[in-house]
Amino acid sequence: TLVAALTVIAQKDTNQLFVIMAYLPIPIFWVLDAYYLSQEKLFRGLYDIVRTTPEDMIDFSMNTGVVDLSCSWWKAFTSRTLIIFYICLLLTLSAVIYILKF
Repeated sequence: TLVAALTVIAQKDTNQLFVIMAYLPIPIFWVLDAYYLSQEKLFRGLYDIVRTTPEDMIDFSMNTGVVDLSCSWWKAFTSRTLIIFYICLLLTLSAVIYILKF
């Protein structure tokens, strides 16, 4: 929505700054989505540890430091679903900008 609004404003005012600003939210939201995806994977790993731990040994800690770090932020950032979504978004925005001839 933010990208579409900036594109419309750029077309209306023919201000090139708005065209550049239309690209800004895409990497910001990509980074944010990758962060939350990595956090989700860490908490899933924590859940797996807790569910296999005997009940009297569970300490109810939410510390994800005990989880295997294979759920890194970079791995989430380069996950297939996020790459497909955000590359398509970048390509679509580029096509719209090209068609509108900014």
